[in-house]
Amino acid sequence: MTASHKSLTSARWSIPALLVILTAFHAAGAMAQTGAIDHSAFGRVLASAAANGRVDYARFRGNADFAAYQASIGNASLRGASADEQMAFWLNAYNASVIRNVIDNPGMRRPIDVKGFFDARTFRIAGSTLTLNDMENRMLRERFREPLIHFGLVCAARSCPPLQPRTFDARTVRAQLARNATAYLASAYNRFDAATNTLTLSKIFDWYKGDFGGDAGIREFVKKYGTPAMRQRISSSTTIAFMEYDWTLNSK
Repeated sequence: MTASHKSLTSARWSIPALLVILTAFHAAGAMAQTGAIDHSAFGRVLASAAANGRVDYARFRGNADFAAYQASIGNASLRGASADEQMAFWLNAYNASVIRNVIDNPGMRRPIDVKGFFDARTFRIAGSTLTLNDMENRMLRERFREPLIHFGLVCAARSCPPLQPRTFDARTVRAQLARNATAYLASAYNRFDAATNTLTLSKIFDWYKGDFGGDAGIREFVKKYGTPAMRQRISSSTTIAFMEYDWTLNSK
């Protein structure tokens, strides 16, 4: 981690600051002892901080629940976890780490303006030291081969699928991702022009075209999860184009 650790011996520590630290240590110890994967602390903050595609990052700064969650996922054990438990874990860990990266870079306008935001800054997750790209590519894309994960990863930009006011749950993670994909395809970042038979999509579909199975796979994916017009009118002759990506921070 790049943030410095301050001594607890300072007499100037406030009661709220001490509570944040003690809560985090308690949660980390409980996770290490039980191996449980509990995302509720993160969920409590999301419920008040994420809405309508925007995030109130100030709510995460100094928040005891968020500090506890970061500590707990750092020491979490995934031994014996099911595939869906692991998928939910890594999606939540990625999104929490993005938020941590944003609040550690106050004043940022776009995540890509911060050098190493995705490929250099590291986080301790499940006992490993990982970048955001490591989590996305090694822990999610390579392991699951599931294109729906792209609608659960929120990179802090406006063109990303919106951060939901709840965490991913192992019991419902695939249904949650499917709902996210449907909502995203119905948003302003994707559109279908029936007059020209042109499907204009987010750059996500371009960057990760292989995950969707190429152009043919993209058409089938959109026919499954897209708007009614997309489902009814898209065919093998539909032209695919891509929008520019808006990297502006998705803050409120």
